[in-house]
Amino acid sequence: MRALLLVAAFCAFPAFAQTQTAPAAPNANVPAVSADEAELVRLSNEWMEAVVKHDFDKLESIMAPEFSLTGWDGSRRVPRSSWLRNVRNMTDSTFDYKIISARTFGDLGVVYSVGDFAFKLNGNPGASPGVMTDVWQRRGGKWVVVARRSLRFSELKKFMDAIPQRPAQ
Repeated sequence: MRALLLVAAFCAFPAFAQTQTAPAAPNANVPAVSADEAELVRLSNEWMEAVVKHDFDKLESIMAPEFSLTGWDGSRRVPRSSWLRNVRNMTDSTFDYKIISARTFGDLGVVYSVGDFAFKLNGNPGASPGVMTDVWQRRGGKWVVVARRSLRFSELKKFMDAIPQRPAQ
C-alpha cells in the first residue's frame, strides 16, 4: 500500500523526476542544477535539521515572518507562530527527505520534496510523511521560506476518492 501511495505521488507531481539525489551523467537527459537550486536544497535540509535540533535561531533566520503551512486543499492553515510553538513541544523528532529538488525563477524558488517526519508532540507519538512544496524568496541576497503546502500520505486516499472515475480508453 505504501508503495502504491508513493507511485501515486510521483504521478501527481512530475517535477520529482528532476531530483538532486545523485549527480547526473554528462549526457543524461536531466536539466543542470543551478547554484541557487543547490542552495535551496541545502537550506531545506538545514531548515529541517533545525527543527529536529530545536535550533530556533536558525529557524528564525530561515523562515519569513509571514510563513505559513497549509494543507494541500487549503483546509489546514498553520501560521508561523503556531508552527514554531508546535516545534517547541516536539521531542524525539526525526526528518528525512526521500526526494528533493528545486527550481528557481529569479528571486523566487520552489522546492518539491517527499519527506518522512516522525516526532512526539506533548508526549504523544506522531508522524507526518508526505509531499511538500515550499516557496522561497530571495530578500536582500538571502533566501527565506515564505510558505509550505503539504499533503500527508494519510490524506492521499481522500484526494484520490474525490477524482471522478473515468472509463479506460
